[in-house]
Amino acid sequence: MQSRRAAESSEARVRVRQDVTSAFGLSVSDTELAESFVVVARDAFQTTATAVHLIDENGELQPVAGHNPLWGKVAPMPELRDTQEVVVLHVEDLGEEYAELAAAMREARLRSLTVAPLDSDAGRLGVLVCFFARHREFDAQDVDLQRTIGRQASQTIVRVRLQRQLARLALYDQLTGVANRPLIQSELEAAIARAGESRRSLAVVFLDVDEFKTINDRWGHAAGDTVLQQLAARIRSGVRAGDLIGRIGGDE
Repeated sequence: MQSRRAAESSEARVRVRQDVTSAFGLSVSDTELAESFVVVARDAFQTTATAVHLIDENGELQPVAGHNPLWGKVAPMPELRDTQEVVVLHVEDLGEEYAELAAAMREARLRSLTVAPLDSDAGRLGVLVCFFARHREFDAQDVDLQRTIGRQASQTIVRVRLQRQLARLALYDQLTGVANRPLIQSELEAAIARAGESRRSLAVVFLDVDEFKTINDRWGHAAGDTVLQQLAARIRSGVRAGDLIGRIGGDE
């Protein structure tokens, strides 16, 4: 009987790992990824609530998916945010050090919670937090499974962010942030086709900077780059949302 339960438990864990891989493969944005992690963790551990928090550009932990019943009631604790291992906490075991957390958990009718780190080689990405209304014991296999989900989540976040970065580099000018030649060509062809079908007019405006070579020669290429960046920013602020701005090359 015991061996049968062990086999069923092992099969369930394999299935969860497969579900994790499948779910992550369907997602493209950080939010969609985080939502996938929430679903997988919720189904794997039968949580009362699950939340994914990611570090924003200011280094702050922000909720991006799921629900955190304690958010806004207790400040994120550095020791939990920066943990290197899966942390399992039970409200009845929290001492004076976690008195604020314990009070918030009791108010939210929570008995247990777990925190799994989301890390990359470059540092902390965020955390996966699971909440339980009942006392929930985590054995070594449970901890390992949550660690696996966190590790796969981290790897996928890094991969998808890299893909987005590479896609942007392929379509946008690195200096000015506006569309590059391939994207301009593609969008122009599509716009011409739409204009032909709708019999509406289409405008293409081409401009360059007078005496741009003189700017580079007299003030240096760094000054020329600044001129191009400022020009792109001013044009961007003066066009409609549906208009496309691009840099063909040089100051064009």
